[in-house]
Amino acid sequence: MICSIPHVSKKEQILSMAIQTFAKEHGVECCFDSVGNIIMRKPASKGMEKRKTVVLQAHIDMVPQK
Repeated sequence: MICSIPHVSKKEQILSMAIQTFAKEHGVECCFDSVGNIIMRKPASKGMEKRKTVVLQAHIDMVPQK
């Protein structure tokens, strides 16, 4: 899905909305902060509630090259 949506730097809004739609379809909490970062939260699976939290961080923009 991600590769099929253009997402060059400063023009990631369509991909951001696709990610938000994906999150909603899969029951994952999703919101945007004041600068457009996507924040997603998913509770621990049953039996894993006492484990350490996992944080994933990534860029969604793509820098095109000639």
